[in-house]
Amino acid sequence: MNSTKKLIFFNTLFSKSNIEIIKELQKSNSPLQFKDLKTLQNPKTNKKYSSRTISESLKELEEQNIIQNQIISKNKRKTIGYAITKKGKETLNIIKEAEDKYKKLN
Repeated sequence: MNSTKKLIFFNTLFSKSNIEIIKELQKSNSPLQFKDLKTLQNPKTNKKYSSRTISESLKELEEQNIIQNQIISKNKRKTIGYAITKKGKETLNIIKEAEDKYKKLN
């Protein structure tokens, strides 16, 4: 991975809304829809992320193959859901390690 790709990856990774989305998808046993992710809150402000922020985060995470969209059927209707990938699970472990180290420093 060249330095530009690494920088893009880490900028994507450590965006607060992206971290919250990755964590939420990891907790879920099935893909989540956009409407499910719109309920996420910024832990610092306790305010919901805007639809635009969630949409941009999903796009960034998909581009980095951290999440993938999947077609899910509900009541004979097909909708798009989002699920964490293997790379996303590995990325989440990196995030947790970084958070743990940061907590030890403070």
